[in-house]
Amino acid sequence: MGTPLKFYGKTPQSTKAKCVLISAHRFIVELNSFSAEVTEVFRTIPSRLYDPKSRSWNFSISDYNLLMSKLQTLEPKITLEKLPPFILKIILPPKRQVEIDFEHIDPVLSSSLMSFQVEGVRFGIEKDGRCFIADDMGLGKTFTALAIASYYRNDWPLLIVTTASMKTVWEETITEYMPTISIMQVQYMVSSKDYIGDAKILVVSHDMMCRSQDKLKEKNFGVVIIDESHVLKNFKSKSYQAAFSLCKKAKRVVLLSGTPALSRPSELFTQLNLIDHRAFPGFTQFAMRYCDGKYTNFGFDASGKSNLQELEVVLSKKFMIRRTKQDILKSLPKKSQQLITLFDYSSDKTQITEEDKELMKVLGEKYASKKGTDKHSILLTLFAETARIKIPPVW
Repeated sequence: MGTPLKFYGKTPQSTKAKCVLISAHRFIVELNSFSAEVTEVFRTIPSRLYDPKSRSWNFSISDYNLLMSKLQTLEPKITLEKLPPFILKIILPPKRQVEIDFEHIDPVLSSSLMSFQVEGVRFGIEKDGRCFIADDMGLGKTFTALAIASYYRNDWPLLIVTTASMKTVWEETITEYMPTISIMQVQYMVSSKDYIGDAKILVVSHDMMCRSQDKLKEKNFGVVIIDESHVLKNFKSKSYQAAFSLCKKAKRVVLLSGTPALSRPSELFTQLNLIDHRAFPGFTQFAMRYCDGKYTNFGFDASGKSNLQELEVVLSKKFMIRRTKQDILKSLPKKSQQLITLFDYSSDKTQITEEDKELMKVLGEKYASKKGTDKHSILLTLFAETARIKIPPVW
């Protein structure tokens, strides 16, 4: 009697019920077809809510076990897809109340933080110093990361992995806002042969991290900051393998990126793996849940996207804090406009001489009459001469 009846030679398909998070406190049960029996079960759950627009039911996460136990009694009439265990492990534990003493942060740096940056520091400390700061470009992720690292100063030495172009920015910020750190203890690694034994803070490029992996591992960095972490999206690359080995040994890991996933959710996996390599069972499970992963004739395809609302919940609960400029506009200081006069013609110092005026006129006429490379040459000369004229007002 347990076998479904055949109708004109076909076995009736069971209703599929898939559970998906829609917030940190609620989940939705998606049905592929209407089922009166399932609906009756839904009506018995205290936290039930029905959305007439999407024609779907959602429930409080506190009623998850109750609903699952009742739906299981309807099998095999329904096929139940529960929330994966790794999601429940992230969502169910209550938020930890952490006492944060901001006096552990360098006082100059701490006093320079804006309110939204303080919120970012608090988030990082609540996550035990293993977090992802994904604020928009220009919102001071450098300050937030250094404040978190400063809070965990007892776990140093500190390794900062960044791009070659940002090396100076990190050094200048450390020098200006962390005066308790001697300049002799801050080092930028330019060669794999450099002596780094005395460095409290070591700044390296992504390429240098890859080439000096073994040497860096010997240093036993307790805190690691990786700037522009989205470049580590390929888990087969040497750069990612080097970063993973360093982050696995470190006690605190802070990732920074204004664009954590440039094109698809699969690019997030390697970065999240640096923060907590035990959070997900593996890339395949992550991809099947959030990248519409499936096996094809050409192998496993993880180029898609799925359950993005749930992924956003998982990221904000466990890994990431992200604010856009619009989000924190009220926290930013008001824009101030100031008119600066470079040429004060009442001063003899900034008077343009008759000779200069005549030179500009001649160069202008030549530029108008020339063609091709000659025209370009005259233009460069014109730029050089105008720059010479502007020097006195600037100085």
